[in-house]
Amino acid sequence: MEIQNLEAFLQVARERSFTRAAAALFLTQPSVTARIQALEQEMGRPLFERRGRTVRLTDVGEALLPFATRALELLQEGAEAARESEGEGTISIGATVSAATSILPELIVEYRRLRPEVRITIRYGHSNEVLELLRDGLVDAALVVRSLHEPLIAMEPLIADPIVLVVPPKHVLATRPLVSIGDVTSERLISMQWGEGFEEFERWMLDEMHARATINADGIPLGMMLIARGAGVGFAPSRAVEAYERAGLVRARPVRGIPPAYHQIFLALRTPRRLSASTEAFVQMTRERFPRPSVPARSRHRPARR
Repeated sequence: MEIQNLEAFLQVARERSFTRAAAALFLTQPSVTARIQALEQEMGRPLFERRGRTVRLTDVGEALLPFATRALELLQEGAEAARESEGEGTISIGATVSAATSILPELIVEYRRLRPEVRITIRYGHSNEVLELLRDGLVDAALVVRSLHEPLIAMEPLIADPIVLVVPPKHVLATRPLVSIGDVTSERLISMQWGEGFEEFERWMLDEMHARATINADGIPLGMMLIARGAGVGFAPSRAVEAYERAGLVRARPVRGIPPAYHQIFLALRTPRRLSASTEAFVQMTRERFPRPSVPARSRHRPARR
């Protein structure tokens, strides 16, 4: 069996569409169809049933699927082992923007000291997108901000950051050691998607503070830049703010009276799968750097009303 035919088979099985599989593989649809037909000729049976614009695996296709998946994984592992034997290891890390902002820079710097010869690739996305990259073997490890129940993915909590108020450096609240809820209600709020607990915290602000964001920014970096320029104030995880505060762009302040909301970051890995030496070194370093946090049980649910 040719590797390219197995790759096409797995992609069609994932996408349930020849068109989407072709786009993912950067091929034309006739090329993908030809590869599937060649594989079906080898098997002597159809691998897919076509139903309108979608396709599904036949019983033969279902039987082949785990073996095709493992065959490609073994080839990838073999290629990685060969590169590492020559001192040319690689690692691909998937991360949400907020996870990358919070902890990834320090992890990369530390990992570079341990393994200076390893080539590192970083890919961004929302938690669902990053986990899909992990499922498809396009990244070796992932840092996500939402704990999703996936049968073939193990999730390990790394950190649980308290949420702080972020204000411009010359804002009237910037010099106060502790801010009250009343101080915030009259401010223009900037909303930033920071992952687990974000939606519950936003609902609490609406229900209890009667406050709604006037600007919705898709991610912490943009939100920080808006706050730095005086467009408003916003809530964000404390670790995600540290670099911007050190640069003098914003100031972070704790707020008295807000519920114990936490921003959690998880390390995600495929299971069962043997990790390459490069990936194993990154995983072990990360675990040692961030022992599993203890998060109050109350913070895992909707914030309590005052």
